[in-house]
Amino acid sequence: MIPPVPSAQRVFVAYLGDEAKAEAVKLTAELRQGGIAVVSNLGDRSLKAQLRQANALGAAYALIIGEDEVREGTAVLRNMEKGEQRKVPAHEVLGLLRNPDASFEK
Repeated sequence: MIPPVPSAQRVFVAYLGDEAKAEAVKLTAELRQGGIAVVSNLGDRSLKAQLRQANALGAAYALIIGEDEVREGTAVLRNMEKGEQRKVPAHEVLGLLRNPDASFEK
């Protein structure tokens, strides 16, 4: 069992595939160094199972990385409460999570 992260701004990092796992570990470390409370997937579970875990942990946002995102240098940022998501450049993730509401404005 993973203990809850003590923060109002919890982010869950989900990944699919070996290349994506390496990128997820890198991004998780970067976010933690930037002061973002992050929980990362442990093990090889389906995306659906990972997102259920994110909900159970009360994550405000999920960051989803798959093989396509690794190739494109992007990640999918999902607002867990609203169910909205959008693809963002990986190098902008930290800044977007510092001001997440702005990242979903039209």
